[in-house]
Amino acid sequence: MAGIFTRGGRFWPWMAAVWLAGCVSGGEPQRDHYYRLRVAAPAEVQKLPWLNGAVLVESFQTAGAFRGREIAYASAGEGLRLDHAIYHFWVDSPTEMMRDQWAEFLRRSGAAREVLTPGMRLEGDFVASGKIFRLEKMASDSGANRVVVEMELHLMRVKEKKLLLKRHYAVEREVSGEGVTAAVAAMNGAVGEIFQQFLAEIPPE
Repeated sequence: MAGIFTRGGRFWPWMAAVWLAGCVSGGEPQRDHYYRLRVAAPAEVQKLPWLNGAVLVESFQTAGAFRGREIAYASAGEGLRLDHAIYHFWVDSPTEMMRDQWAEFLRRSGAAREVLTPGMRLEGDFVASGKIFRLEKMASDSGANRVVVEMELHLMRVKEKKLLLKRHYAVEREVSGEGVTAAVAAMNGAVGEIFQQFLAEIPPE
């Protein structure tokens, strides 16, 4: 056994301490968990499309803290500081998931004749884009956790390079339950609420 904690004929006490701590703890190793951004279907489906053409939905823009797959949170009393949850990740970058969910939401709403994404390598008559400002869980001193989703959505007609609609939204929701799963469910609901608001304001073209 002594040979395990020796290097070059010398005994290293810290190696023994680390080994013993691991034996004593005996806990299960932590596993990574992955979460989807999944928005509910639109409240209504249009019989005739408002947008007479194809809409290309671009990947969203965002700041560095939300570009990776780690889920962001703010601890109670730390409103200016963001941290990333350990072992909890989005299945993909929020910028890509938001694009795909926005495209699917528009497609299911019937708002446009056709909805495209960049991977199709087709050009659209309209471009839908957005920017994520906040997508995070917030803890409070009272113990009631909340999530906040803040983003900007744009719709442009390509031919004239005309901006048809630009809106900024910030939605907060209480987290019903404990843990990251409940927080992600609240974020999904907040994103769906924003999509629904923007959809209701799209002018017929």
